[in-house]
Amino acid sequence: MVINHIQSGDESKQKLTWKYRISRVILELVSEDAKSLLLSENLTIEGLINLIGMVSYGKSTLMIVLSVLLARRGLYTSIVLGDVISVLEQAKIFHKLGISVAPVLGASNRDRHANRLHRAWHSQNSKQPLNLAHPGFQWLSTSCPLSELRRDAPRPFKMREQPCIGLTTLSNDEEREKEAEDTEDEYACPIYSACPFHKAQRDLVKAQVWIATPASLVYTRVASQINRESIRFLELVYLRSDLVIIDEVDQVQVQLDNIFCPNQKLFGAGGDGWFSKVQQPVVEQLNFKGRVQLADDDTDNWSQAHATAQIAVDRIYNLLLKNPPALKKWSERGDYFTYWLILSEIANSLCGKITSSGNDDQVSERLVDLFGSYLNDPLGDHSNHPLAEISHKLLLTTDKDLARQNLREWILNHQESSGLSEKVLDNTVVKMEFALLVAVLQQRFNSMLRDWKLAEEVYKLEGGSSLLFQTPPRDYEPVVPTAPMGNILAFQYVQSTEDAPGDLRFFKCLGVGRWLLLHLHELYAGEGIIGPNVLLLSGTSWAGKSPGYHIQVPVAGVLRSPEEELKAIEKSKFRFEPYFYDDLQQLPIRVSGSKNNERDMALKELLNQLAQQGGLGGPSKLEEERTKLPKHRQRILLLVSSYEQAKLAQEHLEKIRPEWREQVMRLVCDDDQFETDWCGSGQSIQRGLVSKFPSTEAWILIAPLMAIERGHNILNEFGKATFGAAYFLVRPHPRPDDINYAIHSINRWAVEKHNDAFWLTDKCENDLLTVNNAFLNATYRHWRYLLRLPMIYSLGNLGNELQLDSNISSIRQRRREAINQRCRDRTIYSLVLKY
Repeated sequence: MVINHIQSGDESKQKLTWKYRISRVILELVSEDAKSLLLSENLTIEGLINLIGMVSYGKSTLMIVLSVLLARRGLYTSIVLGDVISVLEQAKIFHKLGISVAPVLGASNRDRHANRLHRAWHSQNSKQPLNLAHPGFQWLSTSCPLSELRRDAPRPFKMREQPCIGLTTLSNDEEREKEAEDTEDEYACPIYSACPFHKAQRDLVKAQVWIATPASLVYTRVASQINRESIRFLELVYLRSDLVIIDEVDQVQVQLDNIFCPNQKLFGAGGDGWFSKVQQPVVEQLNFKGRVQLADDDTDNWSQAHATAQIAVDRIYNLLLKNPPALKKWSERGDYFTYWLILSEIANSLCGKITSSGNDDQVSERLVDLFGSYLNDPLGDHSNHPLAEISHKLLLTTDKDLARQNLREWILNHQESSGLSEKVLDNTVVKMEFALLVAVLQQRFNSMLRDWKLAEEVYKLEGGSSLLFQTPPRDYEPVVPTAPMGNILAFQYVQSTEDAPGDLRFFKCLGVGRWLLLHLHELYAGEGIIGPNVLLLSGTSWAGKSPGYHIQVPVAGVLRSPEEELKAIEKSKFRFEPYFYDDLQQLPIRVSGSKNNERDMALKELLNQLAQQGGLGGPSKLEEERTKLPKHRQRILLLVSSYEQAKLAQEHLEKIRPEWREQVMRLVCDDDQFETDWCGSGQSIQRGLVSKFPSTEAWILIAPLMAIERGHNILNEFGKATFGAAYFLVRPHPRPDDINYAIHSINRWAVEKHNDAFWLTDKCENDLLTVNNAFLNATYRHWRYLLRLPMIYSLGNLGNELQLDSNISSIRQRRREAINQRCRDRTIYSLVLKY
């Protein structure tokens, strides 16, 4: 597909506007020797190409113009965006341009998406609360016409209760009893062709532009009323599209990795953990039907696994809440744990090794093998093992001391060193108890997930509800590689406050999600099906060593803005401003890295020094900064690490500066329903509406860094950036306990090694099996290294003078490269970006 310097071809005012916008985009392609960039007026999209560029370089304009151009030529385009509101806003643009467009939307969160759009639209039309002119509303209907025919029901169908393909025939009461005994045919709803709930999927049939999110592509099925074959939209996009455009591709890559390596809260305060939400319908259904479900052996086995997992979690909490010294790394630090990590420590302790790093020697390997034979059957379902008997005692008896004495004897009988001290022995017993409970939980939890379909209908757990855990569909097993180190389930105990129980979370690695992105153009080539051309767009996808955001596709070209805008960016300045508790500047204020209350107090003190008035009632530092900014850009962005922290900062600023009450706003998530109404409370603004901030009276916006890092053009009435300065009050660094970093890293490593022919050749001694075994062994070693890798932030050798690189990807690269460096300067508490 060759596009010769895209032109609008229409002399109307609107088309002249688009022509002007596309004329500002400058394209430079990488030369054949990959040593230089060459200015070009032609863009050839063939297969998979990766275009990068700076922020506001015109990728949205290119995306829209390309799609319109192809639609006018009778071709089909699919666009992938990061969230549903962006999908609907983009669809609105195509709708105004007269292009047939439809979104790919799932049904599970339809009501949430509708509420988001209502709030976004109402903020722009607050004087017309019933104005539903936004085209997105036609695709977000939650109504079912059959509800009007249910004269015996007091309420309409709830979401996911609609009998779209589950209608049955009923005649009279006598026939109902007979029909209950026989298998009954089910029918599709006869008014599907006019049903408002299904309008989006009907419109997709003829639409020339499809717009989707990564989740809707992966999870959503094509309605059986439209297509008899059971197929996901990702496969249909591959079969139907001439061009697929993926915007903010680095963010999409992270989302795909997370879909195939999900993490979920299992237990915690508030009852919103996954186990809590599964337990309630299970107990209700068992009580309601008198446990008749247990007559089926498969259902009974699943129920036993569910009950045993619940008991194991109770015993694990019993240990963690006591916070013994042997478990502090998991109960206090929030380190993630698996049976392998815990037992590897025990194995090294028993054989006299000080640490668990490095290769296991023969003694350790023999002990790991011994543990492994138990872990295949932790409760002795199919074999007899001493540890299985102890596990039963830990779970089912009240005499824990007897079980621990049995553990002590087992340890003493299997130690290979000269002898363990009494303190080390006590700690080893506690770790061993913890490891056995985790092994039971892991095995039973895996059984629940494996046999989920057996219980889904019996206990009314079906429907793709957001209340339940969603595994990636098995449809992708033939095309998505399994996780490099195999399917792994791991746990994490995280405390938000020191005086409250923590949350027990889990993650599961099921595949390399980014593979779908990197091979979308050839996903089904093995079946002889030619794929679509794929265009990857982002301003930060060339990110060096970043495991999550770097796209492992060679850059084909660079999109950049006109020279005068680049020169304006070059005038931007970074400055480093340390703040201290004392006048002697010996006790620096540290927000990031502090714990709980200390972190909140540090943030408040930092805000005090920024916002409190100077001597004799003079202006504060923020007010002084504001007066130095250009007239139409006198607004300041304060960046924190979370929505909760943004709320804390806003409340504190309003406390110390009451006159700022209407001048300070904070960003809230799109689902916020309690602290802000649809049109905004005057003190907060939803993430999806942040572009409307310039229309408010506020001059300070407090926002989480990760919530505002991309995809938001916040411009004033002159088309310029509304913020003249930004203050980083926290370090832009991932959470040290974030398991996603290890997942992204192992996925990147696996893709690199797969593409490294020299590495694979070196491992190939005899046959492919040798390569496979070598790959698995190397992967597992690297995975264990990543699990123990400390997440440390450092300025390295940059010192206190920071230079602003005009390419934001270089900033991200430096940030990621700093992760593995030892912390040498931890006094970066306020970083000011002025541009």
